[in-house]
Amino acid sequence: MRIFLIAFLIVIYSCNPLDSESGKRELMTGNWVFVYADNSHFDNFQRKDYAALKDTLAAVMGLKLVSFHADGRFSQTDSMYRQNGKWEITAGGELRVSDGGRAFNPLVAQFAEMKEGRLHLRQYLKLGYDSAGLIWQIKKIGPEHPQAALFDSTNNLWRKPALKEETNRQLRARVAGMLKFYSLYFRLLSTEANYFSPRKVFLPFIYYQHSIGMKSLEESPAFARHFYSIEQAAMGWDMLKTAFRASRSFPSGTDYVIEYADYLAILQRAVEGK
Repeated sequence: MRIFLIAFLIVIYSCNPLDSESGKRELMTGNWVFVYADNSHFDNFQRKDYAALKDTLAAVMGLKLVSFHADGRFSQTDSMYRQNGKWEITAGGELRVSDGGRAFNPLVAQFAEMKEGRLHLRQYLKLGYDSAGLIWQIKKIGPEHPQAALFDSTNNLWRKPALKEETNRQLRARVAGMLKFYSLYFRLLSTEANYFSPRKVFLPFIYYQHSIGMKSLEESPAFARHFYSIEQAAMGWDMLKTAFRASRSFPSGTDYVIEYADYLAILQRAVEGK
């Protein structure tokens, strides 16, 4: 019995993917969401210096969807049609991303641990005259995950830059595609995170507790840049405004993020004329 127990523990230990370069590479290959940056272990001086970086890091990396492809390519879902970087497991066992876009050029991180279904990565930051390891908690979104479709190219066609003026039908497809994507995105956040950042959502909306409003087109440059011209962006904005007027009933519930997801699905159907 004792021999069996020892053999069992050896097998369990040897199956830890963080124990080998090949295990780390296999673990990282796939789609991930950067959920949360943990600095609770920083001392008072480190927290003070980190405060200057916190908003920038949270804005760029927090709740970011990324893909580590099996062929060594790295991509942010936000820019899947514009830029691909590279990723590798270094000889020292670290994760390294290069040419991956803002905050991922480079990103160098150590593998800390797997805990409660999340991988913890330690990213060392220069803080004044000191350095400290920020812990990123990231979650792998496997093909069986209910929101795995967020990473499908078919659900991100609206990100493709328009090469010429689009027809009314094409504009509706672009706007409906945005609504569908962010409805899925809010559902992902409802299960994998306890916060959300409006800056991560390119729709011209203002988010309230149990309600959504519209911002003007002038206040929504992230929305406008997904169209061929400002005139076409205005047409897309008008489609959303019309959908708003036709969908006055806002879903009610206990989770306002799920309410957002449900309402965007309602707006999507209105834009599509369903």
